[in-house]
Amino acid sequence: MADLLIAASNACSDEGDLYLDIALAVAARSFFCRAFESDSLTPQDVLIRIDILLTFVRESWLPDNVDLTRHLSKLRRHIATLFAASSIWPASPPRRFGRGGAQRTILELVTGSHGQGDELRP
Repeated sequence: MADLLIAASNACSDEGDLYLDIALAVAARSFFCRAFESDSLTPQDVLIRIDILLTFVRESWLPDNVDLTRHLSKLRRHIATLFAASSIWPASPPRRFGRGGAQRTILELVTGSHGQGDELRP
């Protein structure tokens, strides 16, 4: 919706549609701000927030570096929270290795140990 409002704003002529142009740009900015401030934390939402921040920069909607720093800081918090949330990423159970076989030999070569209490078997 916000992208459509920006496109409509850009399509307005400079002479007679000045107020319509401004109104559409303000509406687009408000939609983008609401989307950026949402609390949803999925990988897709974080990508959308990055796109929104790029739109803020491209459209010159950040009046100074303080606003840019605030938005970047919020985006960094979102990304850090996303990475910290283990429930978002699919978890696979740890691979179990038996007492013998090729998998156990590979594990011993990689880790450099035989495990506690394990004895080397010929």
